Parts: sequence; C-alpha cells; structure tokens
Amino acid sequence: GDAACKDSTQNCRPVRARRKGVLHPARAHGQEPQQGRNRLFAAVAAGLGEFGWNNMALSPEELDILSSVLNSESRKYPLFINGRAGSGKSTILQFLFTSYYFHYLDSENEYDASPIYFTYNDKLLSAARETVDKLLENHEYLGSITDEAKKNFIVRKKQASREISFRNFSDFLLEVANTNKPNPFSLHNKIDFQRFKTLWHEKFRRDKEVMHKTTPEICWHVIRTYIKGDSVEALVDVAEYESSPGYSVSKEMFKFVYEKVWPWYSSITLFTDKGDQEFEAKPKSDYWDDQDLVRYVLNEDEESESGSLLNRYFEEHDRFSAIFCDESQDFTRIELEAILEMSLFLYRKVDRNHVNKIPFVFAGDPFQTLNPTGFSWEATKKGFVEKIARVLDKNASTVELNYKELKMNYRSDSNIVKFSNAVQIIRAAKLNPEKNGIEPQLPWNEAPGSCLFYDWKK
Repeated sequence: GDAACKDSTQNCRPVRARRKGVLHPARAHGQEPQQGRNRLFAAVAAGLGEFGWNNMALSPEELDILSSVLNSESRKYPLFINGRAGSGKSTILQFLFTSYYFHYLDSENEYDASPIYFTYNDKLLSAARETVDKLLENHEYLGSITDEAKKNFIVRKKQASREISFRNFSDFLLEVANTNKPNPFSLHNKIDFQRFKTLWHEKFRRDKEVMHKTTPEICWHVIRTYIKGDSVEALVDVAEYESSPGYSVSKEMFKFVYEKVWPWYSSITLFTDKGDQEFEAKPKSDYWDDQDLVRYVLNEDEESESGSLLNRYFEEHDRFSAIFCDESQDFTRIELEAILEMSLFLYRKVDRNHVNKIPFVFAGDPFQTLNPTGFSWEATKKGFVEKIARVLDKNASTVELNYKELKMNYRSDSNIVKFSNAVQIIRAAKLNPEKNGIEPQLPWNEAPGSCLFYDWKK
C-alpha cells in the first residue's frame, strides 16, 4: 500500500491518519459468532449448514440489525444497508424478506399482498430464491406447523407466488410496458453498458478530442444517472446541472458530454426531449435503455384514470406489501421513483407516526455496480424524503431514515481484505481525501492464504 501511494503521499497521509489500521485491520474485540443469542437465527444458521450454507451463520453486527428490525417496537424504515463485497448485506436482506414472505404465505386472506424482492442480477435472484426456500424450512416457519393441510396450503401458495415475489427489475418493467401493445421495447434493441461501450467506440474512435477527454464509463454515467435518470419530468441540461450541488462529475465534464456525446446518443435512443417537459417517442426500430423503459411506465397514460402506465398495471395487479432491493447501487433516481410507486401503502391513509413502519429495505455497495451509475446513499435517502413528503407526510423532512453499515468481510481471507483496503485508500486519496466515506473492512477469516504477485518489469 505504501509503495502504491508513493506518487500520492501528500493525499494518502491524511486519509491514513484518519483510517488507522486500514491496511492491517484486526478483528474487533469480542467479535465472535453469537448464534445462540436468538433461537430463530441459531436454528436457521444450523439448518442451513446441513445444505452447505455455512456462510449464512450470523455475526453480532448482522444480529443487531435483524433484531432491531424484526422487533415491532424498534422497527424503523426505510432501511438502508451499506456494505462492501462479502459483508453479509444480502444475507440480512434475505432473512428480513423471509419474515415478511412467510407472513404472506401463512395468510388465508386472498386480499393480502405479497412482498417483492428486486435485483438487476439474475444470478443473485436465483441465489436469493434458494436461500429463502432453505430459511422457510426451519422450525420457526414451516417446521413449526403440525397441521399438514395448513403446511400444504403454504407450500402450494409458495409455488404459485415464486415468480411473483422474486423479480428482475428490468423484466418487471417490461411486463408493465407490455400492458400497452404495441410498444417499442424489443429486447433486440436494448442498450446496456457493454453495448453502449461498443457503440461509443465505433462512433468516437476517430474523434481525438472525445477519446482524450472522456471515456465510455464517464459518458454512460453522465447520461444514465443525470441527463436521463435524475428526473421523471424532464431531462437534465447544462443549466440545471450547474445550478444543482452535490453531483459527482465536474460541471466541465458534464457540459462536454452533453455537447459532444449526448446529441449522438439521443438520436439513436427512444425518447427525445421536446421541451416544456414533454417527450416524443421515435420509431420502434431505435435503441432503448432502462431509463427509457422506466420513463415510459411512469409517464402519463391516456387510458388510465390513475395517470401512468404503472398505475394502470396496478389496477389489475396487487401492489406490494413490502419492497426489498438487492444491489441497490444499480438503480437510478427515476427507477427508485418507480419502486416507491409500487408500495401498497403509498395509496392508503397512513398516520404520520406510522410512516417509518412502511417496509422498504435497500442493500447495496456504491463501490461495486453493474453500471457506472454514481450511486449515492445520500441521494437515495433524499429521494425517499421528497417522495414521502409529496404522497404521505408533508413534514417528512423530519423522518429519520434507518442507515446501517456492515464493516466485516466474511467471504475473503485477511490478505485479500488488506489488499482491498489498500486499493480503497488510494482511491480515496485520488478522488477526495477530505470528503470520502470509505471505511476499512475487518476480516472475519484471519488465516493467511491468498498471495499477490507483481511483474515489476511490465
């Protein structure tokens, strides 16, 4: 780490001083598994071990979060769980989801709504289904039911709801868009980051100014997060960007991308800004991305008295009783707006004192993302406050949002954790040594193992 910092010594020193122990972290005193603290968590962890799910054993910091949220008196939402790779954030999300999911499965009231588990990653979604299935088998859930008829009812209901309660977010929005047929969303024309990168190089490989001043990653971030992904009502232009503080890209870079790259991208994608907060859909042969899709389902729908295509969809389908989002760093602000619209409680009268009981749970890590989104927990929390204030509580600025951070790494050995901390301290020094939120991870597994080899000649 010191060698890597050689060219940034001045910047790294203040960061290292504030993060003492970052390169050589030690396990905090008394940080041992406490599976016996709670019968439910102990039984689940033990049961999962039989299936090779030993990584689901719970740590004190995980138990603290679960205990506080599952306790009705201390429960506080929205819950934001921040944690780097291997920290157990998905584990907590799945434990919490199982509690709400079983309540839904156990109910014989046909009007009860299901919770939903969203992610953009199909592999994570499949793993979440498997984990929840295992959790449901423990003796606090299905294992506690002796009535075979009741147990069979729950099993049948689970099988019927499996595809409803676990969804890829993009696939779900496509289902909503298909409420309107024909629509322009052919999968053949979808642009994700990898396709954008290929098209970007084809377009600008001979443009020396663009190739020198920016990258496809920065352009995708600016277009997806700010120009298209920041507001449902209008696209963000240079004037609006310059007047809004707190963005992660310099005003100069935003202006460059807006003037040099955005005209090309807007010409090949679905929506174009007509001004005065109106949008025009171009021929269906054009490309589209996830921001076009979410804007399409949130924009005004002439056939729905409720105002949007998403609301028209929910005229025939149940909204969700609880919403859980894994890998939340992959969601932009307008996608979060759509997620909020899906809650059952946003269209019911909710007492001000109960606003913090509405179950929204987000888990994510701003440092690992499928898309260069520039995700920020602060921006996410701000969006929630604005939406809650607009729909439920005009005094929502006083709502205290529940933010939890996980600092342990349960996946990697100590050498990998130390190396990761070294990379993050350099990143902090290069980007902003005084205003970064990076904290070192602590390794659960202190045994040495992995080695890193350098080819110094290259």
